[in-house]
Amino acid sequence: MTSAGAFRLVIGLVLTVGALLVLFSRLEPIFDGPPALMTALLVTAAAGLVLIASAFWTLGRPPDLPTGQSRPPAPSTGHPGRILGRAVVAGLAIAVIVALAWLRP
Repeated sequence: MTSAGAFRLVIGLVLTVGALLVLFSRLEPIFDGPPALMTALLVTAAAGLVLIASAFWTLGRPPDLPTGQSRPPAPSTGHPGRILGRAVVAGLAIAVIVALAWLRP
């Protein structure tokens, strides 16, 4: 798995597990409350599942398929823009989970 795939896997796990923990921590009040919080939790969990699926998309695929890896991935050079972008995405993912936990009844 490439570093981008590992990053998508970690962020997807954070979003999915975080949303499900918030949902199951106060299940009955969330079900009885307004539907906006339930919708936000389910959309967050779905986004996490999509990221998890995209992390595993190219693993085990034949290299002649358009989505397969025809050559081994280049080693990560640690480009500052890539590191900054991943830090921003990780911060936003954590902020979403914290906001959802703060909004629960």
